[in-house]
Amino acid sequence: MHPTGVASAAWVFASAPSKVPFYLAGGLLAGWAVLLSATGLTHPDFPGSAVRARLVMLGTAVLVAATLTSAVLTAGKEGAAEGAAASAAPSSALQLDRRPDRAAGL
Repeated sequence: MHPTGVASAAWVFASAPSKVPFYLAGGLLAGWAVLLSATGLTHPDFPGSAVRARLVMLGTAVLVAATLTSAVLTAGKEGAAEGAAASAAPSSALQLDRRPDRAAGL
């Protein structure tokens, strides 16, 4: 049998939207940025023509839009299971007890 913490954690992860599209789009955008910077540093005439410059800008805009869209679509709200787990967490409040017989100096 699984402990209840493991079962509730599995339920939370199963109900959350997958972040894989965001990671894929963000990774492609980062790779594109590295590729462009390396090409720009090694080729002084990069991109070479107005058509190529527009294609580079279009590719960059598409990757930025894909990354932003996937970030918005995969962003999740706090679910009912997460809220219940957070409210059921034990309080770490410090309880002090002052006894007259334990006063300082006595």
